Amino acid sequence: MQLQRTTWFLLLTALVLGGVVYVVEGVIPQRQAQEQQGRSRIFMDLELADLRRFEIKTAQERLVIRQTDDQQAPWQMTQPQRVTAERAAVQFLTNLLVEGRYDRTRSINASEATLEEYGLTDPIARIRIYRHSQPQPLTLFLGDMTLDERWVYGTFADPETATGSVDIMALPIEFKYAVERNLGEWIATEERGNVEVD
Repeated sequence: MQLQRTTWFLLLTALVLGGVVYVVEGVIPQRQAQEQQGRSRIFMDLELADLRRFEIKTAQERLVIRQTDDQQAPWQMTQPQRVTAERAAVQFLTNLLVEGRYDRTRSINASEATLEEYGLTDPIARIRIYRHSQPQPLTLFLGDMTLDERWVYGTFADPETATGSVDIMALPIEFKYAVERNLGEWIATEERGNVEVD
């Protein structure tokens, strides 16, 4: 009788563990992939090769970084200093720009009061993207974080001139981390010792 109980216990344990593995390895990743597919890319037609330069304007500074033909130093900061840009910091932001997806969008009235609710009357950053294929830049404005602090509000509409209806997106919180770096983090490691950073 003891042998049968042990056999049943082992069989039941194997079934439970098999079920857990099935859920963890199969169901959860499948749901995450479906959620990711349900989200739309922020910039539908933006490719890394098409990026010519980008500007980040925050309350503290204006940063301009352009792509170069040099394989060793593919990104060059031109403002506020002329130095090689830190590849990791640039890749973090460019990956968000090229691959980033927004969670949801909401259409609001462009009055100052409603824009202020999302932190867009005084955005934390403005990211302007210049492409080889288009003469007009793309501009993304970043506002406050969502209440759950997993997303940051963003819009393509200039808060200073917006009228009528404005679309607000919930963007990955990583955008906030990407733009809120001190100047030294944007400068290539090998050049940091030669450059004065405030």
